[in-house]
Amino acid sequence: MVVSIKLSAELERKLADRARASGQDASQYVQRLLERDLSAASLDEVLAPLRDEIQRSGITDEEWMKWSSRLRKPVSAHVRPGSPNLSPV
Repeated sequence: MVVSIKLSAELERKLADRARASGQDASQYVQRLLERDLSAASLDEVLAPLRDEIQRSGITDEEWMKWSSRLRKPVSAHVRPGSPNLSPV
């Protein structure tokens, strides 16, 4: 399959720089990025076993929120700026 995309001059420059730094041309570099991204499990796939276990446990939403909030505090100390919000809605 051939894919054509329009890139801004800045994005094109960054792509060329990163490809060159990795010893690849832009096409090879983009293909490697796509292969890595598309082979990675989705968040839903990663969380499915946890969701199943929680459902089988019979824990209530309130109990889960109380338990998970204890984990959130130490984890949030290590979250980088711009990462998804881990707080309950």
